[in-house]
Amino acid sequence: ENISAFLKNNNLAIEGQDLVLSGLSELKQLSYFQDNEIIDYKDYCGEFPTASSFALALAILKFKETISHRCWIINKFGNHFSIWFLQKK
Repeated sequence: ENISAFLKNNNLAIEGQDLVLSGLSELKQLSYFQDNEIIDYKDYCGEFPTASSFALALAILKFKETISHRCWIINKFGNHFSIWFLQKK
């Protein structure tokens, strides 16, 4: 529900070439992301309130090594939920 609301409120769409850095294990099951590369970044850094900052650094590294120009960072920790959208120019 949060992802749908974010996309609608910001006139965004998830494209098949987008990189998705996920802090949610169930994300792979959502239809939004079926055609996307999904990396569970918490496998590398663990579960903590500021784990999305690790994902931001990972996104920058991925931008340098791949042709992906868009990245989504999705994090949930306790009752807190965040979505970041990054676009490489």
